[in-house]
Amino acid sequence: WVKRRLGRWPEANALLERALAIDPRNPDALTALRQNMVHFRHLDEAIALQRRIIEVQPDSIEQQTRLHGLEWTKSGSSTAYVAWRNTIPEKVARESLGIWILELRRALEGGDADTAIRMLETPPAMGEAGTRLAKAWRALLLLRKGERARAHELARSSLREAQAVLAQRPDDVRSLSKAMLSNAVLGERQAAWDAYKRRRARIAKPDAFDISELATFRLYLYAALGDRDGALQTLEVELKQRNPLPADWEYTDLYLFSVRGDPRVQALLKDPANNAPLPIVNWDPEKMLAGLRAPDEP
Repeated sequence: WVKRRLGRWPEANALLERALAIDPRNPDALTALRQNMVHFRHLDEAIALQRRIIEVQPDSIEQQTRLHGLEWTKSGSSTAYVAWRNTIPEKVARESLGIWILELRRALEGGDADTAIRMLETPPAMGEAGTRLAKAWRALLLLRKGERARAHELARSSLREAQAVLAQRPDDVRSLSKAMLSNAVLGERQAAWDAYKRRRARIAKPDAFDISELATFRLYLYAALGDRDGALQTLEVELKQRNPLPADWEYTDLYLFSVRGDPRVQALLKDPANNAPLPIVNWDPEKMLAGLRAPDEP
């Protein structure tokens, strides 16, 4: 775990493989290694690891949905997932966060903002992160639909909630993300980037996972602000060093909904070079953090 945090990916993988040589059915080691493989777009290896997790947890619907999400990402088609989904009893499906996420993904990839908004109004138990951000996500989708008044009403409400938490806990990461997205929906560009800079400043010591998440949110913020050129340039850079659109990050399609239709973005996403596995190499977290500046910074 420490090696992963330091961005020393080859060493982390070697240690995880040693752990699995001792305990081949260890779900934590299998999950961590799968995440590492997804990070560098080694999807065949990630899928194989996920199948091993399912052997350990054969009755887990959530692990099954994770496998279908990975296979969907690799093939570009949801056909196999839909066929499997149709075999799941409706009561089980309604209670599954994994199925809800993949159904949301289907709606967004199909350009169906109305269905996505309805799903976000009554989500399953999403955990703290999803619960906090659902209102801001709805606002973002409404804005892209052209329903500016409704979007702004929700965004203001979301921003007030974030500010109430930040008044007590100024470094609360989820509330900074919520403020950042709410400001973006309201068109408050400077305030959105200020929230981003506060989140970046929170990283006192470079940490590969924090930096990866920050880089992803930088891309999302450009997209949420409707800055297609900024989103395009950031996506192009990120695709060269890691997978900024991993299947393990469930809500990517929400943030990129507004720019996915841009032919330049589609060209990047469909470029075979940008879908091929990347070399698994060590990162320089300090250098990477220094490069994650806001547009108004030198």
